[in-house]
Amino acid sequence: MQTYIRTPQDVFINPQRLMVPLFQRPYVWELERQWRPLWEDVSRQADVIADGRIQELKPHFLGAVVLQQGALSLGGLAEWSVIDGQQRLTTLQLLLDAAHAVMEEQGATQAAARLLPMIRNAESWTKVPEHQLKVWPTNRDRGSFAEVMTAQPPIEYGKLKHHGEPLVNAHAYFAAAAREYVSRDPLMRGDALALALLQGLQVVVIQLDMDDDSQEIFETLNGRMTPLTAADLIKNLLFQRLAKEGSNTEALYETHWRAFENAFWEQQVSRGRFTMARVSMFLSDYLISETGEEIRPSEVFRKFKLFIDSPAIAHDLQGWLAHLAEHAAAYQKLVLASQKLDGNIDQVALFQYRLQAMDTEVFNPVLLWLINPSLAEIPARQMQLAIASLESWLVRRMLVCATTKANNRLVLDLLGRLRTEPREQAGDTVRDFLAAQRAITAYWPGDAEVKI
Repeated sequence: MQTYIRTPQDVFINPQRLMVPLFQRPYVWELERQWRPLWEDVSRQADVIADGRIQELKPHFLGAVVLQQGALSLGGLAEWSVIDGQQRLTTLQLLLDAAHAVMEEQGATQAAARLLPMIRNAESWTKVPEHQLKVWPTNRDRGSFAEVMTAQPPIEYGKLKHHGEPLVNAHAYFAAAAREYVSRDPLMRGDALALALLQGLQVVVIQLDMDDDSQEIFETLNGRMTPLTAADLIKNLLFQRLAKEGSNTEALYETHWRAFENAFWEQQVSRGRFTMARVSMFLSDYLISETGEEIRPSEVFRKFKLFIDSPAIAHDLQGWLAHLAEHAAAYQKLVLASQKLDGNIDQVALFQYRLQAMDTEVFNPVLLWLINPSLAEIPARQMQLAIASLESWLVRRMLVCATTKANNRLVLDLLGRLRTEPREQAGDTVRDFLAAQRAITAYWPGDAEVKI
């Protein structure tokens, strides 16, 4: 591992491909928090140069990126895997390309020529069209990135296929800002902006050798310091492991993980004082249902890492990932059914709706165990009995204002009992378990108490 301080010119000048692994999160930078502050930093640097105060130029620090060297191929482009810093590298490419397009448009051809080698690999290095781009983002962003980066200026953003997506919006913002800056004196201000972009910024580049443990470094940089979700970290871990096994990670991502990256799974949901993406909440509940252990939101990734290290999972990680995707699809179907505004819904979907209406999803891990598609299907009458018992216990305790402080413990004990009893008798098991509770924190209120 080697560490360097580099300008954008240093980072991008060589023919290369900086590849963002498919298992990293998509592009998330936005106008107020990242694009505008970055442009303000760049324009300030350009002003110093334009005012002839270049001796006062002090490169602005942007942060760190971590790159891992890929396998070398004779006569091919050097490839680096972007372990961390993909948001910075992608944004810098969008900014450089937008500025280049504006300079061409405004007649600042010399300044534009300086930027071109930073955003395009020469034709002599490109075997397929995508090789011309120096940064290649994760699967979800490739279409919009390639479209806006290869669009011919002047770009009509509203006519692009990916109009409105974050990468296109970023390019449009930087183009508008650069146009306003350069148009007042295209030659002089174009040169100043080009120099500011190439030499007025700095990043710390950490270069890893092929045998360095990139996953450990990724966790250290992100899991403890930045707001990556549990799902982001779990996704990274899973596909790193699968890649080391020699699995076809592109195919596995498309088949088993891509479905998690939509509005349903990315919606922020609340539970108690915690708010997180639904996919992270699902993974937490799934893990509880599988292990029968209490798992706090802050512990999800660490517990998941231990879970997939177990011999049964580690031996067939692909098979387990397929099971997870199937289980998630069953849960999504259930939640969507519970949100229907008209027509009939079955008892399980109605229970899911009522859990949400009561603002309590304490029984979600039990529900996941009951609908687990990789286990034997529970007979309809037993499923109805299980759901009716859970709902009655929960509603009756709410009506008598019983304490909820031990609910999590009760769920774990119930999951433990369910795993030891025949699955085809799950309804009897749930009913008998709840009926046997005597403690004030867990008893099932009777009719007489509810009627008071």
